[in-house]
Amino acid sequence: MTQQKRLLFIASGTEGYGVRRVWDSLVGGLTARGYTVQVALLTSGAGGAQDWRAMGAEITQIAPGASLQNAGEARWGKAAALGSRALTQFRMIGRLTALARQIAAERIVIQSPLEVPMAALVARRCGIPLYWMMPNGVSDTYPLDINRRLYALLGRHANLTALANSRYTLGTLGTLGARAVQAQVVHLGIDVQAFAPERWDPAATAELRRSAGLRGEGAVLGLFARLVPSKGLGVLVEALGLLATEGQRPEVLICGGPLDSDFASSVMSRAQELGVRKQLFFQGPIRDIGPWYAASDIILNTRLDPEPFGLSVIEGMAMAKPILAHQAGGPAETVLDGQTGWLITSPDPASFATALRRALADRPRWSEMGQAARAHVALQFSEERMLDRLEAVWRVAEQG
Repeated sequence: MTQQKRLLFIASGTEGYGVRRVWDSLVGGLTARGYTVQVALLTSGAGGAQDWRAMGAEITQIAPGASLQNAGEARWGKAAALGSRALTQFRMIGRLTALARQIAAERIVIQSPLEVPMAALVARRCGIPLYWMMPNGVSDTYPLDINRRLYALLGRHANLTALANSRYTLGTLGTLGARAVQAQVVHLGIDVQAFAPERWDPAATAELRRSAGLRGEGAVLGLFARLVPSKGLGVLVEALGLLATEGQRPEVLICGGPLDSDFASSVMSRAQELGVRKQLFFQGPIRDIGPWYAASDIILNTRLDPEPFGLSVIEGMAMAKPILAHQAGGPAETVLDGQTGWLITSPDPASFATALRRALADRPRWSEMGQAARAHVALQFSEERMLDRLEAVWRVAEQG
């Protein structure tokens, strides 16, 4: 069978860090492998258009004239938002179908679950397969399981394959979706060389630590996350309070925002009450995170609910840093407990404190564990490995 090379990517143009990084890998990696990539942007914002164009992709903006974002958390509010988005997307189906036919696209690739219905109808009209690279687990907040029922319907009537970024994410399709939707796991990958430790000068790293106010007397734990309750900073502070009573005071480098939120203020106040405020070093949102990874001894992922995958985990491992992560979701599939890091068994202060004690006690092994982490990422979670898996899925799904 002749290898199919013409791809249509449908992107919102407003993606967050993780989704944007995946698009970057797909656009850059697949164009380098000889694919023709057309990106349809669904908003009037630039998104990653400039970078993707520089990688060799063609860009077409298809502004919907209405928001495609989620609306609130209320169950029936979400259902109403689904209906509103369906009407908005219906107006774009014709333009996307025309674009797919114009470029003779042979596959469509999406990430956002909001785009699944629209993209499935475009794929069906064009008689080509649709691949949904699931960035998150399927939400349980819609009434009557309406989202899973919709995916099941599209799975039966459109050539839809769901590619989950972890076994956890795959499991959230549930039995309803799994019966009708072709699905499998394709773990994400990164450019391992972009995170090579030798890229960062030790003297510059030491100066960065000093400029951030780090004293460097003990361990420096790096947390790279938005400052929202679900990312676990509040629980981490409680655990730091427990360790402080034992005389252990690691420093925590916190890269993320917003710093002016009620949550951030409450965390700082609680840290003050526990006597650990001076151990927290807030940097706000950071665009170039490589130097901050280098400034950390251990990379944290303290998300309380299951992490679908966790790009910061494999990025930190590529930097030859051991990882301390809550085991729910993706980190259980990327971190080898006791070898490349330590897994937190439960999202509560006592469990966080227990894992921190393990990590601090293993200080003589940090370098060895960091090298093992980098080797593990290079073998299992490189960008090239991800693209190889993706192409293998395409070949199997479309054979015959």
